[in-house]
Amino acid sequence: MMGSVGTVVSGPAIHGGEAYYRVNFNGRIKNILEEDLSRYTGEQDPESLLRAGQFGDQVAFARRLTMSKLRRPLRDAVYSYKASRTKFHAYQFKPLLKFLASERRRLLIADEVGLGKTIEAGYILQEERARFGIQRVLVVCPAALRIKWQNELW
Repeated sequence: MMGSVGTVVSGPAIHGGEAYYRVNFNGRIKNILEEDLSRYTGEQDPESLLRAGQFGDQVAFARRLTMSKLRRPLRDAVYSYKASRTKFHAYQFKPLLKFLASERRRLLIADEVGLGKTIEAGYILQEERARFGIQRVLVVCPAALRIKWQNELW
């Protein structure tokens, strides 16, 4: 259970000249040798833990990262990342991040032809669906593009 956080429930118990403690790991009690224990000093920033090489196993790191996200506003966390079947282009997430940072949650997307306005709008739509369960959206576009937008967003 290296890198895991648990609670000492009893001990020490001496067996064969060595001290053991009973430790609760999410409902599973294990006997742990005293020398294998280290004091938990509280949750730290995941980046600091990574730099120090003290992030533990994957589960421990995921737990710490989740707690870090829950302690801070989730305004910049993208809930719907990889929820679509689109090819990733970082620049197409900029409107979504700008939208999430805006107070009124409004954004005008106006780029050159072929830069991915439909995909950018789709990312915003997916994010709103993931966060708030929206069912309808109004897209304002030239009449000639109405069917294209309907098909691509569907």
